[in-house]
Amino acid sequence: MQRLPKRLIFLCLALSASLGASVWTYWHESNAELVAGAIEDPIRHTDSVVKKNSSPVEEQALIQRHLGRPMNEAPVIDLFVVKSWNEPPPMPQLPSQPQTLPPPVAPPLPFQYIGKTEVVGEPGNVLIHLIKESTLYSVRRGENIDENYKLEKIEEDLLQIVYLPLATNQALFIGNKE
Repeated sequence: MQRLPKRLIFLCLALSASLGASVWTYWHESNAELVAGAIEDPIRHTDSVVKKNSSPVEEQALIQRHLGRPMNEAPVIDLFVVKSWNEPPPMPQLPSQPQTLPPPVAPPLPFQYIGKTEVVGEPGNVLIHLIKESTLYSVRRGENIDENYKLEKIEEDLLQIVYLPLATNQALFIGNKE
């Protein structure tokens, strides 16, 4: 049979000693609380000393009389209550009359005019070239430029573009590039 190392024996003894001390402390403190209540005011708490032969129901009644409330009704304390040193913001005042919102307005045109291409032999067939950020659009009259704009009319020095969500006409000045 193999012999246990001294270190293992020592650790087991230390563990059992600490467990024994924990159990002894727990039982000692629970009895000390009852005795401490009787020591504070011996005239008033003469009956609160727990006898060795008393039943658990009698002990419970003595504890309730001593504390003034049942043991299962502990006071509720909010441990995570928010405390702030700042003043609370003032309450917003409600307007007496409802405010009327201004009518929606189309955003400014995001396009820049680059040029146009006319098809030879067809006087009304003009291809307009526009740029938005880095995207190039080539459209004819009546075609959608993207999902929000449509080229409505082509004139000598301006383009009529419709902002589709609001059906608003906008003009893009192209000037005389000749």
